[in-house]
Amino acid sequence: MIAEVLKTYLLATLRAGDIFISNDPYRGGGHLPDIGMFRPVFYDGKCVAFTGCMIHHTDVGAVSGQ
Repeated sequence: MIAEVLKTYLLATLRAGDIFISNDPYRGGGHLPDIGMFRPVFYDGKCVAFTGCMIHHTDVGAVSGQ
């Protein structure tokens, strides 16, 4: 998912404080209920890593119930 986001937001343009959230199953997610959230980690002004988490939300895209 990070690789897909970096196709739109180039690594050189990232800044401290940027946070990405995605659930696009065609851009690195498994399916719609998979939601990824991650952010770049900087050292001496350079992005050296990413930290994040992936969650599975069972109600995303569900039919409203009774």
